[in-house]
Amino acid sequence: MQTITSTKSTPAAPSYSGTSNIRSSDLENNTIFQNLLNDASVSQFIERQEDGSYDWTWTPSNGPTTTQQSVARWLIGSAQGTIDGGAARDDSYTQSDIDLFKTLTGYNLVLTPAGASLVCDDYGKAVSAADEALVTEARTLIDTIAFARRDANLGSGPLTLNDLPAVLQRYGGNANGDFDAAETILKNWMRSLGADEATVAKLQRHVGRDAEGNTFATFSFSGDINLTSRTFSETDNLLDLLF
Repeated sequence: MQTITSTKSTPAAPSYSGTSNIRSSDLENNTIFQNLLNDASVSQFIERQEDGSYDWTWTPSNGPTTTQQSVARWLIGSAQGTIDGGAARDDSYTQSDIDLFKTLTGYNLVLTPAGASLVCDDYGKAVSAADEALVTEARTLIDTIAFARRDANLGSGPLTLNDLPAVLQRYGGNANGDFDAAETILKNWMRSLGADEATVAKLQRHVGRDAEGNTFATFSFSGDINLTSRTFSETDNLLDLLF
């Protein structure tokens, strides 16, 4: 087996730019794949073919795969055509939702054709313990956005500040979740939409309990806020809180 190492320079930390080339089948220029080649636990199962392509040589006898190994296997399979990389996204998400997840967390969200999901950084590594709460709440947000796109006909393109009320009206939070992390994610999302700090500061949290005693959080505004093309009043966003 040929020893594989990356010839690409690697950044010191994950990019928070929003977009990621994790779905690129051009493995020579796929940042994550090139970073994975520098991981000996991954490269030991990668073999370079004479035509320049890569082959994944792991077998079940090698034991369970790590997150990094699973990402490498998915990337190689997508490049080979043995995995349908184009289908590796749940239909309820748009590309802008996937990009938003990266912007808010620094992690890449991969959804496989089989319906499984995988979250990794630009080195293919799993979510760190310190980031788990933010990643969980970011996933809740894009799940809510996906629902709002269908329920409120928001379309498939990037959202604007005008779409903020429609999403918040449908946001129920994670039962017994980390509500500080949820508030951080929502405020950072508002900032990514162009909200100024005065508007962000008006976001307020409401914590309630469902019929089973689980706590959940909803959010509204402490006063009127100026959106892109109209003023949004708190009275437009009264939540029923019947969960």
